Amino acid sequence: MWHPYDPRKTYAASADVSEGGGGDYSVLYVWDISDLSNIIMCAKYESNRISVTEFAYLIKKLLFLYNNPYVILERNGIGSGCIDSLYKIYGYENIVREGKDNTLG
Repeated sequence: MWHPYDPRKTYAASADVSEGGGGDYSVLYVWDISDLSNIIMCAKYESNRISVTEFAYLIKKLLFLYNNPYVILERNGIGSGCIDSLYKIYGYENIVREGKDNTLG
């Protein structure tokens, strides 16, 4: 964390999910988007050893520190599991929705 939460700021988050087997990294970024001409990275987490469910839990806990901003995750095979865990198990509702059917992710 480089910049702690500031209630005067607006935040968003983005995440990329991996399998956690030591290859690709799961990554979470928290962005200060208060000034769209000067977006600032506030926090970053990365690990190539964290499971999908653990990563969902970590997303919820870290984003709580930033007043639960919206997060966008790719809904691919492994991303679907993370989104479902984040929403159904951990109750995180501020996930970007897409398409006519309002699908999470």
